[in-house]
This record gives sequence, C-alpha cells and structure tokens, in this order.
Amino acid sequence: TPPDPGRPVRFAFGSCTFPAPPHASFDAMARLAPDFFVHLGDLGYPHSHRHAAATASPDAYEDRWARLLAQPSFRRLQGVAPIVLAADDHDLGKNNCWARTCLPWPQAAFATIHANPDRSFCSFRWGDVELFLLDVRRSSDDPDLPDGSSKSRLGAEQKRWLLRGMAASDAGLLVVASPSPLRTRVTEDPSWEAAFAHERQELLASFLDRPQRVVIVSGDAHGTR
Repeated sequence: TPPDPGRPVRFAFGSCTFPAPPHASFDAMARLAPDFFVHLGDLGYPHSHRHAAATASPDAYEDRWARLLAQPSFRRLQGVAPIVLAADDHDLGKNNCWARTCLPWPQAAFATIHANPDRSFCSFRWGDVELFLLDVRRSSDDPDLPDGSSKSRLGAEQKRWLLRGMAASDAGLLVVASPSPLRTRVTEDPSWEAAFAHERQELLASFLDRPQRVVIVSGDAHGTR
C-alpha cells in the first residue's frame, strides 16, 4: 500500500542482470526493504547467451527469464517489494536495437512476465513520488541518422506523454526511469549523449523547468564499472 502524503518513500533500481548467481545486489536490496524495485532491462541477457542463435524463440526467452526470477535472491527481493520490469535491447532480440530492428516475438514474450500496463511505457504514483518508465527502443529512430530536432529516441507519442505527465503531476519528486543513460562515458553505445543530443537537451531543459526535483535513473551502459 502506498504511504500517505508526506511520508518517506524508498525505492531501488538496477539493470543488466546476468543469469548466474550470486546476485549480491538483490540480496542487499531485499535487506533494505524498499517500497518498490525497478529493473531497467537486460534481464538475464537471453539474446546474448552462448546458445542464443539456436534457441531464438519465445519459449527460450521465457525460460531464461523464469529461471532467473525463480532464484532465491530475486525471490527474497520479490517478497518485500513490488517489482516493475522494463525491456531493453537484450530483452528485445538485438543489441542496440531501435524501432525497425527490435524483433516482434521477444516483445510478446516479455509481456508474459510482467504486470505493467499494456504499452511499453508507463507511470505510477507511490506516495509523494511519481515514476515515469520509458521505452528507449521500440519507438526510437535509427541512432545512425544525423542528429536534429526531428530525431527522437522516444517517438512523438511517448515524448508528449512524458512531458505532459510531468507537467501535470503534483508529486514532490519526479523520477525518470530510462533503460539507457542520458549521460555516459561508454562511447561504443549509441547513447542519448552521442546519438540523440538534441532531444537530450530538450528533455533536460524541460526537467529543469519543473518546480519539483527530477531524478533520472538508468541502466544499460555499465558505466558504473
């Protein structure tokens, strides 16, 4: 049950979970008992494992996810916190995929393991926090196109939804959860900073214009290493 207004909210987030245990981060988060946990994509890397080419099917992906989610460390976290799952490129069948290269059948398979709303982006309110979960793959333009005002990682519909939703929110803290980071030193990935710089600046300007504090959480680039 979400807390009453004015009460503290604690949440955890992570991404890029390889299937083999141990998963010390899940154990640590379970001990902290957050109000909710957001996984920002690349859950078990079904696209990247050594038998991926031979097992490219919904059943194989679902099996990969189910085995990871059933591991004791994840079950302990699931026992204390609601779980929100976002899909990123390795959940969608192709590294660094965008609208035309994300495969359709992994999207349908991923939909069987989460309880998010039907569309790939969504928001929810938890006490004084409102979180906006982005999809940075399935509506994205080709990262290799020249940058400019018409190039988008979110697509027009999702960007309108995000900016209007943030402007309408009266939550004390707005959290933007993006599977891909808005800033990273990992240059080999087509990041917001490298491939969608114009849209990145547009978003950051809008975030700074909000009366509330905006926190961005992200995954994908492994930059914290």
